[in-house]
Parts: sequence; structure tokens; C-alpha cells
Amino acid sequence: MDSFMPFSPSIIAGAATVNVFATLCTLSLLSVALRIIWLAIRSRMAGEEEKPHVYMFFQTQLGNYAVCLLLSMTFNTFAGILALPWLIARGITVGPACTAQAVLIQVGTLSSGYFTVIIAIHTFMSLVLKRGQSLLLSRCAMAFGWALAAVMAALPFFVAKPNGDIYGPDGIMCGIRSAYAQLRFFLHLLPILVASVLSAILYSVIFLVLRGTIVIQGGIRLTLDPTERWSGRDENYNRFLARVARSMIWYPVGVCDTNTIKMIFG
Repeated sequence: MDSFMPFSPSIIAGAATVNVFATLCTLSLLSVALRIIWLAIRSRMAGEEEKPHVYMFFQTQLGNYAVCLLLSMTFNTFAGILALPWLIARGITVGPACTAQAVLIQVGTLSSGYFTVIIAIHTFMSLVLKRGQSLLLSRCAMAFGWALAAVMAALPFFVAKPNGDIYGPDGIMCGIRSAYAQLRFFLHLLPILVASVLSAILYSVIFLVLRGTIVIQGGIRLTLDPTERWSGRDENYNRFLARVARSMIWYPVGVCDTNTIKMIFG
């Protein structure tokens, strides 16, 4: 039988904030999805020669990784929407919906961290090392990311449960319960922190290379000459990746800070 766990008055505001952001994220992701669908329809109607440049982005490896990252965020968004009935009821009903939310959060969070790192690695190899990736390697990386997230999300169903179900109420959401603190750290928090730190390091190096502070040419050396820049075979794609790198540099830092706070106070 499903049980009900009421929220304490002190976390009602936090639960409301989660639902507001989940709604905003849903609208944002929906607008992106509608934009992609519209571009696909327009491309079909216009013919192969008249495909828009924005649509062509999703045919690149970076575009494929970006789609995977958007799908990862969609898992977290759906998980946030599942919390809306609990906000109205001012408590969590332990049952299938709670378990589903926990699984969605686990898959979404792990895959988001993974594809954030993959995008950073792809950008690093293209801009800093000036090396391309094969299409097969790209497909394998995407398949491995989803498989890894699915396995880690399913693992709590197959390990010993001396303190009851591993997935259950965890504050204002459902996730790995605090009774399994070590499991929550190794399956949820540690992968997020590792992904955030790796991304921050890679994007920082990319940023320093782009501004000319670090030069990798026959070795690594520091320079204060901002005119020394990279050059590549595909200048337009490299410049686009450069803009991506600059825009993403603070993203892993924000994720790292957010999850550090969660690890301390969650």
C-alpha cells in the first residue's frame, strides 16, 4: 500500500521553486523541439540544396551530442513535473510515481553529466588538438552514455536493501534515500562532481588556448600574445566551436556548485 509523507513547512517554498523551474524548463525544451521540427519540415519542402544552416548543425557530431544533452535535460524536466501533485498535496506519496521520478532524475542527471563531458572532449580535440572524430566513435560514445545511465539507474533495484527500498522520498523529490548515503554518493553525486570538474578543466584549457594564453604547437607553452590563435582546416566549424566553448565555460562550474550544495545539505 502506498504511504504518504508530508512536507515540513520549511521546505514548501523549495518545492514550489522546483515546480516553477520545471515548468520553465518544459517550455524552453518544447520551444527547441518545435523549432527543430519546423526546420525539418521546411527543409523537406525546400529541398536538399536549401537546407538552413541551423538545421545543418544537427547533422554534425556536436549537434548529435547537443541533442543527447537536450534529451537528458528532458528526463529531469519530466521528473520535476511529477512533483507538481505532491506540491498540491503538500507531501510525497510513496509508490510507482515516486520510483519513476527517482529513475528519471538518475538517468537525466547522469546522462547530462556524461554528454557535457563528451561535448567538452569533442571541442577540446577539435580546437586544441585539431583532431577529428570518426562517425563510428561518435555513435559508440552516444550509445555508451545512454547505456551507462540506464545501468546505473537500474542498479538500485538489484542490490541488497537492508533499510527498505533504495528509491524513495529524498527531501522535496524522490531519489536515492538518505538511508543509503554511500550508495547515493557513489551512484549519483560522485559521477556528477567528476563530470563537472572534468568539464570545467577542459573548457578552461580551451578558453585559454582560444585567447592565446596557452599555445600547443610542438609542445605546451604560455604566452601573453593574444594574436597567436589556432587555425584549422574547417575555419567556420572551429569558430562555431569556439563560441560554444566560451558559452559553456560557466555551465559545469554552476553544476558543480549546485551539486556540492546538494551533497552538503541534501
